[in-house]
Amino acid sequence: MAFTDKLGVLFIFQKFLLLPNYKADLEKNIIILAFRLLPTIILILFALKDVFEAYSDDESNIAELLITRDVDGYILLLDILTSRCGIIALLLLGFAYNRKHILLIKSVQEVEDNLYANLNFPQPLCMCFNFRIYLDIAVNSFINFIINVYYKMNFDSLTLSDIKRLIFDTIFMFANDIIILYLIHFIKKVSDLFVLLRKNINTVEERDEKIFQYMDNLIRIVPLINACLGAMIFILIILLLFNSVVATYFLYTFTFEFDIFLYYPLWNYITIIGCVWVIRSVSYVGYFSFAGSKFTEELEELFITIRHIESECERKKRIVMFNIEQFQMRRLHSQTAITIGGTYEINTSGIFVVISVTASYLLVLIQFRQLEDLI
Repeated sequence: MAFTDKLGVLFIFQKFLLLPNYKADLEKNIIILAFRLLPTIILILFALKDVFEAYSDDESNIAELLITRDVDGYILLLDILTSRCGIIALLLLGFAYNRKHILLIKSVQEVEDNLYANLNFPQPLCMCFNFRIYLDIAVNSFINFIINVYYKMNFDSLTLSDIKRLIFDTIFMFANDIIILYLIHFIKKVSDLFVLLRKNINTVEERDEKIFQYMDNLIRIVPLINACLGAMIFILIILLLFNSVVATYFLYTFTFEFDIFLYYPLWNYITIIGCVWVIRSVSYVGYFSFAGSKFTEELEELFITIRHIESECERKKRIVMFNIEQFQMRRLHSQTAITIGGTYEINTSGIFVVISVTASYLLVLIQFRQLEDLI
């Protein structure tokens, strides 16, 4: 089963979002390429339309939370700006890093094929149903329903424009979350290759120079991931942090500053949506953090296995010892972790980052609101 097959439906969606030209010859399959580009073009155009309407129409119905204070209105408009500009930035980055992305996929597939073909590892059967991926998509769809459909359907009346906005809000969030899940599972599948090599390295009869070549190829994948996917992960984490701050702020506002009985049942709906939105943002940052942390841990475990081979080299060929020394030298100059922005390493500290950022900016927004009341 190929690497792309393991990503399942997540990779199929990317053919319409980030990789429209994957295995599509521009000269022979121009119709297929145009068909794949159509969803991306539609998303970008409608995102630009929403941004323009939000900042040009004083009577825009984007902010339907029945809030009249200026601070709240600015925050809602800023939320629209970040969400729409975020998806635009992701899609444009997908085009900008298109060749690197395809090169990354080919590199991972080549390493995987070499592992299965030359080292006699058991080839897994093709699984049409990847349970974990479909479970993540199902949970994502449920959260999307709660945030978008559940809130809008509890209004007394829905106009045609409300229904259109409901559909596009749902599509925008789904596209954003599909990209998030794709990046997370991409990192996890590469981590599985580290595990595969580490657990089966002792079963190889002759650990000659080929085994070190495969390890070297695996290490070369890490900077490719950072160069190709690091910018997208950075934007997504910034968006998730902002969503967490906004959701927490409005959750605080409706809980402590509004009359529950006056705004009931709207208060009930918004409280549920705010909680779900915060959980969504924190969960995705945590998911990224655990995936990045596991990636680094599995690569370090592979290095430890190499050191164990080194301790047994008294009975081995000199070429093996030479390869081990060269490999250890290369390790000192190689990237061993997923990084964003070229500096920040993705690990479990991301959970504490989202909590601290949310708490800090929540206090700042509360102070601005109190200042507005004084004025």
